[in-house]
Amino acid sequence: MQETTPLGRELRRRRKGAGMTQEGLAAATGLERSYVARIESGGVATLSEERATTMAKVIGIGLDELRSLAEQSQSEYRLPCLGVTERHRLVGAMLEERWNHLGDVQMEQIEKTVRDSMPEVVRPEPTAFGRMLQEKRLAKQLAQQAVAKAIGVSRSYVSMVEGGVELCLPAASIPLLAGVLDVDRQTLEDLVLPNNAHVLRMRGCSDAARAAAFALQERWTTLGLEPLTCIESIVAGSVTALVDN
Repeated sequence: MQETTPLGRELRRRRKGAGMTQEGLAAATGLERSYVARIESGGVATLSEERATTMAKVIGIGLDELRSLAEQSQSEYRLPCLGVTERHRLVGAMLEERWNHLGDVQMEQIEKTVRDSMPEVVRPEPTAFGRMLQEKRLAKQLAQQAVAKAIGVSRSYVSMVEGGVELCLPAASIPLLAGVLDVDRQTLEDLVLPNNAHVLRMRGCSDAARAAAFALQERWTTLGLEPLTCIESIVAGSVTALVDN
């Protein structure tokens, strides 16, 4: 379980100080209780301007102070399923660019290394968004294919989202999915958009190759290696050495 953020800690402190439950705060701000809970637990690191203004009035905090807490929280926000912070995001973007130039043979070597050494990374845990999608879909007795057709993606894509392999959803699909599942669009965006903004986008790579990046990011922190050095090592075909050492 991820640790909470400065925003989450302060919100919980002020809510309890006012003798309010999460349900009470949700009702006073027009939010869902689950959303308040996610902020307090660190699962949400941002607030829209409208929500920040409302929240500030209800809990008795200055809007500028609340914005500052949200900014601090974003820097500490741990990327869904990855266990790495926002500070690593740009490293992922650079890694994507390098991977676009890798050949099939190099990609196969990366996949084999990850599958042999870190199978648990290739099989990630579902995200809050993935769990919600599956729960709502099953409650409405909808097949993955039906949801996929309604929102303009493939059935396998829906399956990957529910399983935590795919963390993003095309922006155009969000309002469509909200209608299919009969959920509030803003609530859905709160679950999806952090993934869209923060996940390391390895487009053009297989799931295993993408997982290699996630695994290597933890190695960078553990080994104290400079991110660019690791990126160059991947391009040079040194993935095995980095993972095994």
